[in-house]
Amino acid sequence: MNDKPESFKKLFDLTDRTAIVTGGAGGLGRFTSLGLADYGANVVVTSRNLENLQKVADEVKSRGRDALAIQADLTKEEDVQRMVKQVVDRFGRIDILVTYAGMNIPKPAEEYPLTDWKSVLDINVTGVFLCNREVGKVMIQQKKGKIINVSSVRGGYGLTRNYIAYCTSKGAVNMITRQLACEWAKFNVLVNAIAPTVIETPLTSHILANPEFARTMKDRIPMGRWGYPQDLIGCIVFLASDASSFITGQIIYIDGGIGSEAEDVVYLKNTADRLIGAENYTWSVIGVGYPWQFYVGSLSTMMGGHVRVGLEDNIYLERGVLAKSSGELVAKMARIAGELGRETATPDEARKILGLKGIDRVNF
Repeated sequence: MNDKPESFKKLFDLTDRTAIVTGGAGGLGRFTSLGLADYGANVVVTSRNLENLQKVADEVKSRGRDALAIQADLTKEEDVQRMVKQVVDRFGRIDILVTYAGMNIPKPAEEYPLTDWKSVLDINVTGVFLCNREVGKVMIQQKKGKIINVSSVRGGYGLTRNYIAYCTSKGAVNMITRQLACEWAKFNVLVNAIAPTVIETPLTSHILANPEFARTMKDRIPMGRWGYPQDLIGCIVFLASDASSFITGQIIYIDGGIGSEAEDVVYLKNTADRLIGAENYTWSVIGVGYPWQFYVGSLSTMMGGHVRVGLEDNIYLERGVLAKSSGELVAKMARIAGELGRETATPDEARKILGLKGIDRVNF
């Protein structure tokens, strides 16, 4: 190993490496293709729309790198095999794979048609598996390669409605990533995934143009904004380069801090269970989605009122705000236990210590 400091300057250099970007004609695929090209990679873009792919390939070439557009249905084994062969025939090797191709058909779970279920999983799961498998064969022969699967925060957290197939598919992408990382580490084929939150692209711009939705999204993300395509590039280049040569099997959240708040929800549940106990009532947090999308069960038993879950910022009471964060709420639970000298309390005791008459609703 060369341990001179100047040798580190090339850690992120992708010069003359060959990258495949599936879904390369989309907003995120295009940005990623151009980002990889800027760091020196030759780029192959693939999806079903050859005309749009060619536009991206031309942009890559305008940046001084070689590019190839290949039309393929990535849910079909023969198409993926043909695509991989074309890349190897043209460039001689494959160094990087980024799997953007994906879709969602939002419908309630209880009404979800099997045909739509199969469509989403076919593209989001089978397509990712086929590309990983076929490109992986080439990388195994090379004894080197970087695979970056594109998952989502939805692979780790549910949503209150309409995401049954999408969340399931992204959870599967996470496990494909981890399992292949285990199996292929001995070949120096490193498999990781990125898991973004909502990213502004032409496909999401109409949703984010809704003022109420936009405000809600910004309020829920600790950094106070949603993501932009360029927010993904640094992480992708890192995972594609020698800078990440000892990293595999990781799901990296690019979410402005949402995942960190989700940990607070788990902490809230565990701490409250321990402090309050379950002799007189039960505290539970069920079905964690994003941190503000979870159901609070039996809190009304303690506070003596009806619980409703919404999308407000604070935890509301009949006559004011109970707490502005999960941490503050836990502190108040600890106060109850501390004043009583035990980890259980009756509803009347809890209300008296906190000076409450009753709870109207709980909103996060």
